[in-house]
Amino acid sequence: MSMIIKRNAQQNQIYDYGNLVQQDPGSDIVRICINPGETDLEVTPAMPWHHDKGYSTDVHHTIGLFCVEADDNAGSLYICDMQKAYEEAPQSLIKECENITALHSASKYIDNGFVYNFKNEKQKRFVKKYGRCEKPLIWQNCFYYSEAYTVINLDLERRIQEHCYQEKYIYKHDYRPNDLIIFNNIRYTHRRDASTGVKTLLRFAYE
Repeated sequence: MSMIIKRNAQQNQIYDYGNLVQQDPGSDIVRICINPGETDLEVTPAMPWHHDKGYSTDVHHTIGLFCVEADDNAGSLYICDMQKAYEEAPQSLIKECENITALHSASKYIDNGFVYNFKNEKQKRFVKKYGRCEKPLIWQNCFYYSEAYTVINLDLERRIQEHCYQEKYIYKHDYRPNDLIIFNNIRYTHRRDASTGVKTLLRFAYE
């Protein structure tokens, strides 16, 4: 499965594509809004490019989003094809990356000031300490790199971003209620816009 996008889907269609697993305990339904509660996310800041749970040793292979509700100004979802970017990359960039095992760490995301709602400081310390893994920078015929979590040389990071985040590799999706979006979490990295609108998403993952 690479990517599936359905408009006017039924919520129970998420069961048609495999066995669901819990992505984040207690937060399958996420409301993205201006004044977030404990399990909500804040809509105002943009979110950087990332693989869901990309800092985890057991990163989910396939993830999905079902849009329960969305304002007209709810912001866009961007999905970047890191496999196609790898296939069309300069050989010099591939050669430089192919023998690198990179650290992917939740601390990078947290320390750069990106919004993450923790229940308490203990949970924050736990995620910073254990939310990390090492994986090849080229993995499963893709650049396995995310702006949010991957810790590498800054010059190499800049060149990967310049190549991978070109418009030709990026799909932009404007949410409507009952949109169903499923994609390979290794092949694709994604991010969202900053906005002023509210949206509620059902987030899920497959075994």
